[in-house]
Amino acid sequence: MNLNQRQFNNNSISKIKYTLLFLALPLLYGCSNQWVDKINQRDQLQGQNVENADEVVVAIRPEYRKSKVHEVFFGGKYRELWAQPVKMQTIDVFNQGYTFRKLSGGRQSFNLQVYDSAGNQFVLRSIDKMPTKVLSPFLAHSFVGEALKDQVSSGHPYAPLTLPIMSDALGIYHTNPKVVLIKPDPELNQYSNNFPGMVAMLEHRPDEDQSEFDYLGNSKNVIGSQNMLDDLFKDNDSEVDTKNFLKSRLFDMLIGDWSRHESNWRWASYEKDKGELYKAIPRDRDHAYYYMDGFFPNIIRFLFKPHFRSFHEDLPNLKKLNRSGKKLDMLLLSGLDSEDWVAMSNTIKDQLTDEVIDSAMHAMPEEIYELSAANIAKKLKNRRDQLPDKIMDYYLYLMKEPVVYGTDKHERFELEVLNNGDVKVQIYKTKKDGELRHLLYDKTFKHQETKKLKLAGLAGNDSFHFTGKYRTPIKITVYGGAGEDAFINEWDDYKGKLIVKDTDAGSDFSVNKGIKVKETEDPDVEYFDANGALINYYIWD
Repeated sequence: MNLNQRQFNNNSISKIKYTLLFLALPLLYGCSNQWVDKINQRDQLQGQNVENADEVVVAIRPEYRKSKVHEVFFGGKYRELWAQPVKMQTIDVFNQGYTFRKLSGGRQSFNLQVYDSAGNQFVLRSIDKMPTKVLSPFLAHSFVGEALKDQVSSGHPYAPLTLPIMSDALGIYHTNPKVVLIKPDPELNQYSNNFPGMVAMLEHRPDEDQSEFDYLGNSKNVIGSQNMLDDLFKDNDSEVDTKNFLKSRLFDMLIGDWSRHESNWRWASYEKDKGELYKAIPRDRDHAYYYMDGFFPNIIRFLFKPHFRSFHEDLPNLKKLNRSGKKLDMLLLSGLDSEDWVAMSNTIKDQLTDEVIDSAMHAMPEEIYELSAANIAKKLKNRRDQLPDKIMDYYLYLMKEPVVYGTDKHERFELEVLNNGDVKVQIYKTKKDGELRHLLYDKTFKHQETKKLKLAGLAGNDSFHFTGKYRTPIKITVYGGAGEDAFINEWDDYKGKLIVKDTDAGSDFSVNKGIKVKETEDPDVEYFDANGALINYYIWD
């Protein structure tokens, strides 16, 4: 297929997408959009004397309850849960010893970060969302805004409550969320008039010293993904507990959480003799048990949001489900073998017993338990049992085109082509003069699994040694990055597919024929140094 044909096909596909969307939108008319800006529940508090009450009974969003016809076209899996009145505790933020820290939240949430009297950070996150925040006022109050707001009902509003018990059974760090209603307080209006009377998830925000909290790993210093990645790319003495992270990621897949980008993680750090050891703390579990159904939502998912996979009894297409987590998975998990993935899947299967799952469901409010627990528990048990057999699809997806990074310190990369065509990669920490210190990375990439392999030295004075006398079908590209690098070819006459890219400033290219060298003054920034590597990741505080 030539370039013109490819462009024509891409344009045709785009036209079909937008035509289908255009035809669907008029059918959204007839919906009242008076509630698209609502995020609180103040209208339900009349007569409850909420100022003096420790508990109230409210529904998070009664407006999500729709007719059966509406559900056919726009989905209806969790609407009953959003509309169900539930008894919940109240919180009088500033009169209970909390002090303001900052406002936060993504494109849909309203979050209020506070300190308690001991200096620990907490966040009050709106359970209901306002996706219309990203739209103009005109669109937000049109059928477009109504449709977006209506689809918030695809999320299970009480899902995060069920996760701590299962996380404890698996040895995964976690927060301990609680559903509360924020008491009306005029002082809150200076931050947002949405907070008074809002149902929120009160959640510990892991940051800095958490040594008192077992469920956060008793770490003396919890940090965000940006700081963790910055350290990981700059210092080869620091490392992530990759098997711990793998277990967390497999649990994500089990509960159907598709929103696992870098900002939805915090990192418990532990001092080593040199550098830091990091263990993952997952947070913001709003999309566990997510279920998007209905005629029009399924069209939108098919055309634009393939990672919005519904929580069925069978595990979904894991490549699509994990779209937002792929880059972090590839970075942190490339050194693990398929045996590690299968073994960890079986560990989860053994540790997450039926009794643990059933116990976790009781963390839902009683009114919600009766409506939802049996269905969720049945699906979890089935997905758990499928995990060891289905996880290889995602592992093979990550191994197809992996990238192996060095750091801004000095490393020696050894790349050996084995007699069966596999490629063994070892990375050693070195002194500035090249003297070996210790092994950092050791992985053999199988030619049946890996089509392209990239090695990125980043900054520092790195050396790359190519050994072996066999062919491999794996296309290998080596990026020297910043610093004075050495490329040493010990193949007599390599006839494989290996490309070396680096600046010519101080680098030594001692390579024979068969290796294609590309010297450039315009290097690929994402493989140049630690700061360049960070642009690959989706990070904010």
